[in-house]
Amino acid sequence: MEINVPICNICGSTQFVLNERFQNMRCEVCKSAPRQRRIHYILNEKIPNWTALRVHEFAPFRDWIKTRVTDYSASQYYPDKVLGKNVGGFRNENIEKLTFRDCSIDLFLVEDLLEHIFDPEQAVSELLRTCKHGGWILGTVPLDGWRSKSQVCAKLDELGELIYLKEPKYHGAPAGSHASLVVWEYGNDFEDLLCNWAGDHNLEFFSGAMPQYEIKRDNRSTFLIRKKVLKKSI
Repeated sequence: MEINVPICNICGSTQFVLNERFQNMRCEVCKSAPRQRRIHYILNEKIPNWTALRVHEFAPFRDWIKTRVTDYSASQYYPDKVLGKNVGGFRNENIEKLTFRDCSIDLFLVEDLLEHIFDPEQAVSELLRTCKHGGWILGTVPLDGWRSKSQVCAKLDELGELIYLKEPKYHGAPAGSHASLVVWEYGNDFEDLLCNWAGDHNLEFFSGAMPQYEIKRDNRSTFLIRKKVLKKSI
């Protein structure tokens, strides 16, 4: 009888271990979580020749993408530094006010970031502005599975002062203070929200178990936006 052994589609390992905190399976070799293995599945299945594209990754945790792409850049956000400049080996970018030229990036990777953005609709607009026609925006957001409607947890007033609407909660971050404020708690309406923000661009969502990659539990919405191609005038 054939036995199908789960494999990590990032590093090729077949060794996984249970992460007690998040109750999901991590690769013992490259330490990838289910969401990263799903991202790589989408890259390989949905985006032809993605390693040869111009790729920009926001707040990367590992070098999984960097080591595979020939034209790669990455950014963190340092609010007290000049946007668009190099800070500690990363480009300094505010996703709500990107410094990239219009239609200049083939593929954006936005992993677990939109929940920390005060104006995610503006962020999606900026991504679409700077993405090439026919290019992609691939991202994830964590979901509160019991919550039907997304909630805003904090906002900025007219003077830019932070106002907490709920008890503040933080996620780990790869740069700066290593603690990123949760501004949005997304619920089951996230797909509807993103559909509105993405407008008439093509949008796909991915979820569910993928036992071949040891993905059993991943409380996230993974999305892929394809920027529409301009029609040629006759």
